[in-house]
Amino acid sequence: KKEGEEEKKEGEEEKKEGEEAEKKEGTEEEAAAKEGEEKKEEAAEEAAGEADDAKKDGKEKKKGWWPFGGKDKDGEGAEKDGEEKEEKEEKAGEEKAEDDKDGDDKDGESKKKKDKKKKKEKTKKVCTMKEEKRVRRVALQVAAETPDIKPFNATQITATKKVLREYDEREAKIRERASAFNALESYIYVTKEKLEDSEELKAVTTAETREKFTEQLTAMSGWLDEDGWEATTEVLTDKLNEMKLVGDPMFFRMKQTMERPEAVAKAREMIVAVEGAVANL
Repeated sequence: KKEGEEEKKEGEEEKKEGEEAEKKEGTEEEAAAKEGEEKKEEAAEEAAGEADDAKKDGKEKKKGWWPFGGKDKDGEGAEKDGEEKEEKEEKAGEEKAEDDKDGDDKDGESKKKKDKKKKKEKTKKVCTMKEEKRVRRVALQVAAETPDIKPFNATQITATKKVLREYDEREAKIRERASAFNALESYIYVTKEKLEDSEELKAVTTAETREKFTEQLTAMSGWLDEDGWEATTEVLTDKLNEMKLVGDPMFFRMKQTMERPEAVAKAREMIVAVEGAVANL
């Protein structure tokens, strides 16, 4: 209720401020209109005064006479000049009055535009103030409920252990199959690379043997890409052993060839050492 009363009071105050602003704007418009009328009157009076002065000058010039009677030439010229001046001054006065009217109208329009802009700014400011004051904050009440957790009995514990054991066995099988798949795939790639680039392997094998084994590895790679994704761990292991039956003897001979020089050197050192020991007996 207090908030509602405060809002009503604020609305009444804003109405009063708006009415006062409208009154001020009305008085400013009236003052501007009065100023415009006064300026028009002053311009009309000035134009009338200038016209009267021009008429007087024309009359005085008309009074010039020749000494032998009649008007002199200068008087006639002065009459014409006076009449022309009167006409020009009258036109100038009328034009001035019209310009003053236009200027007053323009000043009044510009003032009205400014007043409208002020009104808009005031209304905008009032709207923003209302929006800011309408914000309300409410304290939320939160209640937390914790369920009652009862301990497992013996049968539940046994069943849970069985589920976890089955889960571990299933995960172990998945890991074993992935390991067998990766082992077969890596053996194919490594062996094909060695058959193509290793000079030590070429030294202990024939070209025909290497070509035949390369064809077997290529066929196994194709089978792995097509059917190997659904093969079991046992099948993958059998395929790897099948490849090793051909490849392991080649790698064993290559290893012997690489290690033979070092082994021969050690054997010779041992023979020399034994012969020296026998000679010293």
